[in-house]
Amino acid sequence: MLCRCRMLELFPALAHVEDRTLVYPHWTQLEMLFGSRSYDWSGQYSCHVWHRLTDVPETPEAIAPLNSTLGQMMRYIYNGPR
Repeated sequence: MLCRCRMLELFPALAHVEDRTLVYPHWTQLEMLFGSRSYDWSGQYSCHVWHRLTDVPETPEAIAPLNSTLGQMMRYIYNGPR
């Protein structure tokens, strides 16, 4: 079995690193999730919510009034695309 480093050496053209689509925003950029200014998260594969650093709503009723990117994402999860 080849290790990842060896595979990268053998097949460099096949290597790809996701920069801002796998786990973004970083914990130092919480305003992007919880602030009133939203960002386009539609191309994200995942998002870390950082629930230990801030309050995260736990019910659909608490999510409804959120004016943030996190509110948009949570409403999408509960309600689907509109």
